[in-house]
Amino acid sequence: MLRITCAFPGRWLASCLIAWTLVCGLSPLRAQVTYPGRAPNATWRTNALAAIERNRTARLAFTVRDTDGFPVPGATVEVRLVRHDFRFLPDASGSNASPPEWLSLDPDDDLGASSRDGLVRYRAFANDQRERGNPVEPMSLRARFQSHLPAPAELIARFDLISGILGGFDPRPLWITGLEVGVGDAALQRDYTRDVLIAAFSHPAVQGVQAGQQGEVSPGSDLWTELVGQRWTTRTNVRTTSTGRAQLRGFKGTYELTVLLPGTRHVTRLDLASDLHTTLNVPTIPPSLTVNPGDLFEYTWPLTAFGYRLESGSSPDASDWETVDGIAMSTPRGWRIQLPPPNGAQYLRLRRQGPPQQ
Repeated sequence: MLRITCAFPGRWLASCLIAWTLVCGLSPLRAQVTYPGRAPNATWRTNALAAIERNRTARLAFTVRDTDGFPVPGATVEVRLVRHDFRFLPDASGSNASPPEWLSLDPDDDLGASSRDGLVRYRAFANDQRERGNPVEPMSLRARFQSHLPAPAELIARFDLISGILGGFDPRPLWITGLEVGVGDAALQRDYTRDVLIAAFSHPAVQGVQAGQQGEVSPGSDLWTELVGQRWTTRTNVRTTSTGRAQLRGFKGTYELTVLLPGTRHVTRLDLASDLHTTLNVPTIPPSLTVNPGDLFEYTWPLTAFGYRLESGSSPDASDWETVDGIAMSTPRGWRIQLPPPNGAQYLRLRRQGPPQQ
């Protein structure tokens, strides 16, 4: 057994430890690389996710009405976000869509720099250009992270600084470009890329993120699918109420709303930029009447056919059509009314009066 004696304390202790590990064939101790704010319950992330809900979503309310002016209750509406207001772009080599050109001052103006000095100079340059009548908007910020990983809270502070939001003015639009996290630890790379995206998406001045050619941010990657394809999109079905209304909260962008009607589908395209209440106008579909004989005859028609009443007459061309006694009830299967069996031949029809008062 080899024994190493350290004759000098203090600064020689590290040398002794290195000698010990080399002699004994042990691996040198390595500090775990991480970044402030990585913990799952980090306060900055809680605040950022709340900001995403506040800044990137809006309330969408609508009433479905047919061409006769009647509401359409019980209709299933497919709600699909087809184009996000916030742009998530792959690297420039794989996409025709690209953000504005980034104006380079020096390497220190990168978001991954250890200080804000470069960003301060970039902001001063942008202010000067604006005063000269050459506004640099939106402003593009390169995001290449290598040995230094700024805390996500610091990134948000840098967005505040460069956009001018701290001055009490309307924030100048920003783009995050060339996003790459070049660290060897795969878990660290994934976590930091995720948090950069959360920080960017939460900030009201940032309009989009473009990925670099390396890293976790690319279509098809697990992180892209989890965030862009699942968490930060709106794809749901809603059902209209008895008054033809429905509402939800969705991410801002362009939507396709598909109203499913008996035998047909009606698609409406709209933009959700802020809270919106609108009307979806759909064709009037003449309802079909279904009769189920029994001790009581059951008459049903689609729930989406609002405002109809059941009438009986002595012949198809009769002038004595009368509303039958009984109240049509709304059920999951549709409108239903039960009546005693008819005495002899009877003709039935569904008829509505309208349009209703709005």
